[in-house]
Amino acid sequence: MSIASNASYISLYCFASDADGFVATRYVDRLPQASIGKTCVKFKKLADLDEAALVALIKETAEMGLVA
Repeated sequence: MSIASNASYISLYCFASDADGFVATRYVDRLPQASIGKTCVKFKKLADLDEAALVALIKETAEMGLVA
């Protein structure tokens, strides 16, 4: 997992997956203000996100480990 601050958005990289797919894609409905790809969650402001969903995403990613 890593984070990057760019000029117009913040990127949270969640490099984790299992047989059900990439962890980040499981949070599309819970983080509607974010742009979510396979491993990247992009958002403009932290205040735009549901804190509980963000914490769950981070915990799930940390428990899974790296994508092989």
